[in-house]
Amino acid sequence: MSSSASGQWEFWIDRGGTFTDVVGRRPDGSVVTTKVLSENPESYKDAAVFGIKSLLGLKNADAVPSDKIKAVKMGTTVATNALLERKGDRTALVITAGLGDALRIAYQARPDIFARHIVLPELVYEKVIEASGRVDVHGLELEALDESPLRAGLGEAYAAGIRGVAVVLMHAYRFPAMERRIKDMATEIGFTQVSISSEASPLMKLVSRGDTTTVDAYLSPILRRYVNQVASELGDTRLMFMQSSGGLKDAELFQGKDSILSGPAGGIVGAARTSELAGFPKMVGFDMGGTSTDVSHYQGEYERAFETEVAGVRMRAPMMNIHTVAAGGGSVLSFDGQRLKVGPESAGANPGPACYRRGGPPVTASGAVGLAVSDIRRGGAGGVGHQLHAGQAEAEFFPPVFGPNMDQPLDFEVVKQRFEKVALDVSKAFPDAKPKDAYEVASGFLAIAVDHMAIAIKEITTRRGIDVSSYALCSFGGAGGQHCCLVADALGMETVFLHPHAGVLSAYGMGLAEVRTFEEAVMERSLGSTSGAAPNLSSSLPQARAVAQVREDPAEVRTFEEAVMERSLGSTSGAAPNAGDASEFARVFGALCAKAVQGVEQQRATGDTSPVAVNFRAQVRYEGTDSTILCDWPQSSGAAAGSAVAAASLAEAAGAVTGDFNARHLKQFGFVMAGKACIVESVSVEAAAAAGDAAAAEPLLPAPPAGHTGPSPKTVVDAYFDGQLRSVAVYDRDAFERGDAFQGPAIVCEKTGTTIVECGWKLEVLGKGGLALRRFEPLKREAAMGTSLEATQAQAGAAGGGGGFAKEGCDPIKLEIFNNLFMSIAEQMGVTLQNVSYSVNIKERLDFSCALFDPEGSLIANAPHVPVHLGSMSEAVKATIATSGGLGSMKPGDVFMLNAPYNGGTHIPDVTVITPVFSESLHRATISDHHPNLLLEQAEAAGAAAEESPAKKAKKGRTASGASGASGGERPLFFVASRAHHSEIGGVTPGSMPPFSKSIEEEGVMFDGFLLIDGGTLREKETRELFLAHKYPSRNVDQNLSDLRAQVAANEVGVKELHKMVRDFTLGTVLSYMAHVQDNAEEAVRRVLDAMPAGPRSFAYDMDPDAEGQPRIQITVTVDKAQRSAVLDFTGTAKQQPTNFNAPTSIAQAAILYVFRTLVKDPIPLNAGCLKPLTIVLPEGSMVNPTYPAAVVAGNVEVSQCITDCLYGALGALAGAQGTMNNFTFGNEAGLNYYETICGGTGAGPTHPGTSAVHSHMTNTRLTDPEVLEFRFPLLVREFKIRKGSGGAGMFSGGDGIERRIEFLEEMTVSMLANRRQVAPFGLEGGESGALGHNWVERKGTARQMAHGETSSASLEGAGHRSSVVLQAGDLYCVQTPGGGGFGPKP
Repeated sequence: MSSSASGQWEFWIDRGGTFTDVVGRRPDGSVVTTKVLSENPESYKDAAVFGIKSLLGLKNADAVPSDKIKAVKMGTTVATNALLERKGDRTALVITAGLGDALRIAYQARPDIFARHIVLPELVYEKVIEASGRVDVHGLELEALDESPLRAGLGEAYAAGIRGVAVVLMHAYRFPAMERRIKDMATEIGFTQVSISSEASPLMKLVSRGDTTTVDAYLSPILRRYVNQVASELGDTRLMFMQSSGGLKDAELFQGKDSILSGPAGGIVGAARTSELAGFPKMVGFDMGGTSTDVSHYQGEYERAFETEVAGVRMRAPMMNIHTVAAGGGSVLSFDGQRLKVGPESAGANPGPACYRRGGPPVTASGAVGLAVSDIRRGGAGGVGHQLHAGQAEAEFFPPVFGPNMDQPLDFEVVKQRFEKVALDVSKAFPDAKPKDAYEVASGFLAIAVDHMAIAIKEITTRRGIDVSSYALCSFGGAGGQHCCLVADALGMETVFLHPHAGVLSAYGMGLAEVRTFEEAVMERSLGSTSGAAPNLSSSLPQARAVAQVREDPAEVRTFEEAVMERSLGSTSGAAPNAGDASEFARVFGALCAKAVQGVEQQRATGDTSPVAVNFRAQVRYEGTDSTILCDWPQSSGAAAGSAVAAASLAEAAGAVTGDFNARHLKQFGFVMAGKACIVESVSVEAAAAAGDAAAAEPLLPAPPAGHTGPSPKTVVDAYFDGQLRSVAVYDRDAFERGDAFQGPAIVCEKTGTTIVECGWKLEVLGKGGLALRRFEPLKREAAMGTSLEATQAQAGAAGGGGGFAKEGCDPIKLEIFNNLFMSIAEQMGVTLQNVSYSVNIKERLDFSCALFDPEGSLIANAPHVPVHLGSMSEAVKATIATSGGLGSMKPGDVFMLNAPYNGGTHIPDVTVITPVFSESLHRATISDHHPNLLLEQAEAAGAAAEESPAKKAKKGRTASGASGASGGERPLFFVASRAHHSEIGGVTPGSMPPFSKSIEEEGVMFDGFLLIDGGTLREKETRELFLAHKYPSRNVDQNLSDLRAQVAANEVGVKELHKMVRDFTLGTVLSYMAHVQDNAEEAVRRVLDAMPAGPRSFAYDMDPDAEGQPRIQITVTVDKAQRSAVLDFTGTAKQQPTNFNAPTSIAQAAILYVFRTLVKDPIPLNAGCLKPLTIVLPEGSMVNPTYPAAVVAGNVEVSQCITDCLYGALGALAGAQGTMNNFTFGNEAGLNYYETICGGTGAGPTHPGTSAVHSHMTNTRLTDPEVLEFRFPLLVREFKIRKGSGGAGMFSGGDGIERRIEFLEEMTVSMLANRRQVAPFGLEGGESGALGHNWVERKGTARQMAHGETSSASLEGAGHRSSVVLQAGDLYCVQTPGGGGFGPKP
């Protein structure tokens, strides 16, 4: 029943951090809006209630007449702001014994790899209580819950004033009994908020589930107090809140974990529903405010992310999939002498843009010019008020609310003066270029801001295989209308939609939302394998026996074997799910459905009989992978919601879900994994019921009056559009009639925003008052970039597709845009590699890097994934060019791979896959669009049927060896490459990180320029032979091939994006800016050298000695101030080692590039230009320039850390970090293998302490979640904690290391390759050294070794910086990592 029918108001509210938007729907159905400050304690208690009173015509002291209000529906940032500011309620964490620091350490990666002072997010809990009870992955109770010490710990927390508790136990997502018992205990003691992880987020992954639970405990009391405050003023009025997942929930049921994206979720609902009602079922949401821009994607259903990070906290709860970029109306503009830049800093509301008459953002030495994005439009009010395009406008369109007395208009003059100053500075910096005027500079800044926003939209669309060219861009937010046409152009979109209430659409969306309840559960069951092979998800039964046998209880062995059979984690039937699976799916779906529907029914208004819609979904992945895709689960037609299960028979469902998953996987990643079983990781049921009549809220406008011929402009102003000043009409939106239309350029003003209609666009007023902007003239991109397509094609032809073209002059606007685009492509490649890879090492630990290269193989952009890979792949590309016979011998469809450390590689496990990029036409002629990622084994199986395919035709004319060029003489235009650490590639020990190797042969299979794909045909047979025909072959070739396919897939993303870039900007421009970004990087490094002292500065740093020798790194840095260059001389470094502590030359280059990048405050492009001012002397035959066949496996992971610390020591910048990656591997001959690096402490600096338990310097790989580790491997993570006091003392102390104890449940070979077990991390300037690291074995039944405070482990089994040992079931492997060195004398 609508508010009109009931004779009551409805209020839809978005309480933001600065403003609260209130939309009121009168009893007659008409809509009114207001906007008030969210915080104004001098005037009112609550902004939402004040807004309601204002629209009702009441005074602030009047009571709210609840009988006149049907419902209040709100979104709020109260909890979000409390999380951002860390102002939630005091909370204690109860967690499994031994894992008290697991949520603090989390996945060990640092948020900014180039920050010397690593700042981690503040924890939301203040006290940790460890609970001794524990179950394993199968539910076996390993230790009973010891309630006495737990109750004492809870009592201490309560006595200290803590009233919130979060309970997080290992595997409680599946076995929650202990958590529930602890909840009862805490409630008995008197805690008012108890959140348990099995209820907050019943999904696998201890860290993200734990973070979600602690956030819920931390925020729910704050939220509850706010809800009660609002409810107390509204009386009996029905009050509902928007959840992060996009559904309304009764105020009494609203929880902290569900509130994080409450306001933005309303915006997505508003954008999606209004777009559909306006006839645009596919839309991209574009919400641009004063500080940032939120973007979203919608195609008939809301997209949700089930694992996100907000304010440094990992959340595992359904949330609207929103991507945010720091580009809003307040984003600060800057010019650093080479590039124009936008953001990420914001001017905020105070001082705001320069036109606010508060001085604007400060001018800084780093290049900030005192202007913000809002000033580009020649005046504005951030994300709230009016803005006009770059041209003088009449002051009457802006309310005079600025200046100290809030009675002056916007200050256009100061904006003009500052842009003129920037234009002058740009012209001076580029004396050979045509001088730019203020309008050109302003337009350049605008283009960069638009580029940032377009890249954000690509994150949620293009990277997932979604073509947005047929979508509508739904623009809203105070600043969206001024930029929407330009953003649409940047994305190839031709339609923009703006709702009549676009300025308050997040609030409006609250009224269009439904009541929704979401329930989910873990399944981990197979849908079967298309090949008929039996899925093998885990070694459940052997692990079960091992666990029970360790406990030496025969009865438990039998009992637990039965339990495992009942809870089988996968199908054993092969081609189809078994009867047990069918029963379990039916049971779980039925239970979830009943609970979801009941949740909706409890929240419905009395008398509401609208139907409840129920959707069944499943998170599905391929066996052995981690990337899930949300798929629909089919339902039986006519099945009643809430019945036993509204799903089709499992056999039918399995086929439908598998087909849906494969189709989605192909669309998103470009391939399917034939023969792989599909695993249902979790299932969910969502129930929804309408909470209002959305269509009734969108009435048709009346027909225009007789004789109406179209809108009349209020005035005409001079404004800068499309490269020149033009006379532009300014319209008042309130004067529009249904059906009005006109062409741009034009400016449309209204109370809540301004819309810019760009050249080539046409505006039409739709029937319900919305504005549809449509491009009616094709966009001429090449003209906009200043280089004709014909000219660059001629240049490319003359150059044979490579060099030799006329280099286009550098433009600071294009320079910034291309820097962003190049890096974006490398990052997109990385996303693809992570998503489609097979091994844990790549997918979860993120041990990979992706990069782009120019035609000669010089690095253009290297996404900052793993620092040790920075800059080192260029040598691999150049080596491949040489070993393959030169550029002329390469052909479209070729893909090479290399891991040779002496020819551009790092160490054997790091495999680099290199793809030459030819013109798009040749590429398309060679590679089928249906196999964009070159998984052509399926195509080969087609045999003769494929004879006349494009790929076959492209092969005609080649010799049998494939040597003659199918490229018609064209050389590669570019190269793309991906480097990934393969966790098994042969060698003398499983995991391919042998601690005691003395030759390269012992470290695994080595190859140099191997042709992996020949003209589009995967050489699978030859590749298998390569990995197996070795003295120490790979133990898991299938995994190698899967990861290689993923690398090829990542490269193909780079190829596609480079082709698109050439289409958009022309080949000549792209090649020119590949050169310009290198020049820019070179200048950035020279500026670093300008600030460094002249003269030689030396430092020597020993590594742990062996019987074979003493490794040592020595560096002398000499800066030549006149030449603005430096020499880094490694003379004095130890000779090539007989051990594996030798680093190929690429390692030193990567370490040097990393250090110099960290010395720069602002981001600089990472490419070949960075090394041009540096002369690096690496003595041949030394451990930093070894010769074949020296072993090198430790060079990449250990020597690199020593080089970095040594260089910092020479510069006096940082004390020694832990100085090792603590390379921990285990495996067996059956192919089971795992590799991880383990964090420690970082070194202190002149102004800051070190950071504890985080990765440092040349690695930033992640740890696998403890629950995932135990699920996949036969082990138990017994301890994972910070090693208190291990950081070196000083004026600023070093960071602490960690302690990790793992119990193995089967026989396993365990190896450690590390450093700093004998030579401690150094302190600087009187600071003390960090503690040494240790590793040792504790055999089953022996006493605990290395008690806290002991300093020597040399006599223990498995000790030392290099060790390998065979463990049996029940044995523990223990690691203590080093602390960082201190800086300055201890006070």
